[in-house]
Amino acid sequence: MLYLLLSAFCWAAFDYIRKTLTKSLSPAQLTVLFTLVALPLYILYWVVEGAAVPVWRDYLVPATISGGLAALGSVQYLNALQRGDISKVIPILCVTPVISGIAGWLVLNDALTWLDWCMVVCIAVGCALMGTNSLNLRTSGFIPACITALSWGLCIVFDKVALQYAAISFHLVFLSVCILALNWFFLRPKLTIAQSGKLSQVLFGAGIFVGAIVFQLNALQEIHPGIVEATKRGLGVVSALGVGYWLLSEQITRKQLFLCFALVVCVCLLVIDV
Repeated sequence: MLYLLLSAFCWAAFDYIRKTLTKSLSPAQLTVLFTLVALPLYILYWVVEGAAVPVWRDYLVPATISGGLAALGSVQYLNALQRGDISKVIPILCVTPVISGIAGWLVLNDALTWLDWCMVVCIAVGCALMGTNSLNLRTSGFIPACITALSWGLCIVFDKVALQYAAISFHLVFLSVCILALNWFFLRPKLTIAQSGKLSQVLFGAGIFVGAIVFQLNALQEIHPGIVEATKRGLGVVSALGVGYWLLSEQITRKQLFLCFALVVCVCLLVIDV
């Protein structure tokens, strides 16, 4: 459970860093930069562990699906951001825990309990209500957001399958190569990090990003993908609200305080038996 909680808080910190950096760098540039910085660390991690290769016959298909879904989700998320109306479809992204729960049952034959399902759905609804006041389907970012949610919800399930046949370190390298290749092919961002003066923040953000991924994959080896995704979403939203209040002087409404309490309770009930 420790890996699960560390991953959730690392994702929350990473989201804050990424948000501040988007003022100087485009989302496409950030995606490629973070992955480029992280890839050598993953390779070093793999070499230190002994550079073991996976069982290719069993690993390649789920790993390729996972890498393709991760890259597709990244591309479509950036596509939605570039259209400028992603805030209107934030609730769509909050359904990823539900998608992971269903996919975990269908792909892994690992069904959640009724209590887990109730908590997963409540977390998804709570995150959606926290993120926006209304759901507007008449927006150009709706389809990319749907693709993003589906991709990210399924990706974590195929990660769990692939990790049965490969070390975490190797899987990190494989996923990074897939994400880099497809993002670069579709978006071709111009890297202007030297001009931005944000190199130290990018490096720090990449370190948080590496921690988030490593902790998540370690947690995924023992915990259902739906629980991992729901915990990440729930604690991420609560942490983001705290950061906004303490660091950005943002106001918190009574509705948000109630939702924060409800999300924390749901997460506690979800992980109490993990």
